Amino acid sequence: MTGLDRVMRRGASVLGIAMLAGTLVLTGCQAEQRPGGTVSVSGTGNSATQASASASASPAGSPAQQLDNALPEVDKAITAAESGDMATARKEYDEFHEKWGTFEDSVKAKSAEAYNAIEEAIDGVKAELVTATEPAKEPTVNALKKLRQVIDEQKPKLGS
Repeated sequence: MTGLDRVMRRGASVLGIAMLAGTLVLTGCQAEQRPGGTVSVSGTGNSATQASASASASPAGSPAQQLDNALPEVDKAITAAESGDMATARKEYDEFHEKWGTFEDSVKAKSAEAYNAIEEAIDGVKAELVTATEPAKEPTVNALKKLRQVIDEQKPKLGS
């Protein structure tokens, strides 16, 4: 077998794998996860099915209520950072950020202005607490307090 034959066979194998992966991805795009962990696959891919999948993925309540549910983690992160415990501050912030990820799209849909303001404050916390090699106490506390303040200012734009 020549070198060209080996290259052609390898190329055909890679192409076959790529086609299989593409088919699986396309099939997965039409799957809808329902409460309780069941999955329904729809061949239509209509927007009503997609909308109900998005709605079931986020927690119940208005975006303002969802923010209220995530605020205890911000408050705990502030308390930890004020005491110099950056590991706990990071843990609490990460828990807030995980919750935020479950409903940030509903905030954005309700008010792009509120979403952008909160994301900007989140970026400030990330810069001081998450990406910094050794987070400094004062800038971290300030960034976390700014996040808390921005959330309080933006909640009225998100309903009750």
